[in-house]
Amino acid sequence: MMAVEEATKLYEDRMKTIVLPTETLNQFLDLSTQYEEEARKEIVKRTRMEFSVMNEEKSREKCEALIKKHSAGLEKALAEGKFCVPGGHVTFKKNLKAIKQKYSSEREKGVKVGGLIITYHSGLIMKYNSLCIVKSQIALLHYQNTNVAVTSSGALLIK
Repeated sequence: MMAVEEATKLYEDRMKTIVLPTETLNQFLDLSTQYEEEARKEIVKRTRMEFSVMNEEKSREKCEALIKKHSAGLEKALAEGKFCVPGGHVTFKKNLKAIKQKYSSEREKGVKVGGLIITYHSGLIMKYNSLCIVKSQIALLHYQNTNVAVTSSGALLIK
């Protein structure tokens, strides 16, 4: 564990600053006790930080798994372009709201509960917008190629 190693080094470094021999045993013990307390505080501080990072990581993993679980159907429908139709935006927003409600009702998500769902929603909205734009551009190009011709004078001829 890094915390113990760093605290041990701190204690050793501090002990090396004592001018030996000390005048009394009590002087030596007082300094040693002071440095030991500093090292103990460092162990607790570092260990707390290590566990805090582990806690956040486990929370992130749990939240990501829940988001994935609750959004699988929406992701599939989005990839299939099912929301890029008239009225699709309303359905998309309802599905997005349902995912958020399901996610919010889950227990024991931990410290990363809010940030990940917000980031996920933002990403989905951008993905939705991009897919719909691409789909409409493809439809427009298809329409232009099959239903519109340009005459020699440059006029548009609708078939």
